[in-house]
Amino acid sequence: MTSPPSTTSGFSRGEPGLTETARLLRLGLTEASRPVDDVIERLHRRDGAEWMRQALSSGPLALNEPGLNPPSGTMPVAQLRNCKEACKTLLHHATEVDARQRAILNYFICVAAALIQHRQRICSKGRAELDPILLDLAEAAPAPWSDWLGSAALVAESV
Repeated sequence: MTSPPSTTSGFSRGEPGLTETARLLRLGLTEASRPVDDVIERLHRRDGAEWMRQALSSGPLALNEPGLNPPSGTMPVAQLRNCKEACKTLLHHATEVDARQRAILNYFICVAAALIQHRQRICSKGRAELDPILLDLAEAAPAPWSDWLGSAALVAESV
């Protein structure tokens, strides 16, 4: 008798677990890949936390807080909107994959900050689209970003 497949992320006996299988299906077999999926894959790499720190310290938000921490305090919502728009411009003009991924990450950090700090949605994405994106980023991001993005997803459900 064989044991049931693992329900955790990763591999069990050389076969994908249920969570890994569901993620793979979501990424390519059942629907079109989202641009943010490349960012999520980048965060899953061994150097994902360092890449995220660099991406956020050099992006429109220019987060330079030690220890790779989410933004503390409150940024004016107008500043978050401006940063989000700057990310869209960077994405539009990006010619390299890494630059596109950094712009997308910064974009969603701006969106998440507006949700957490102001309970406002500053993007046109509806709940059905934004919630899974924030949850998927939360799953891939290092601590403490993971909890912070998860909190943003919870707020997004109510605004």
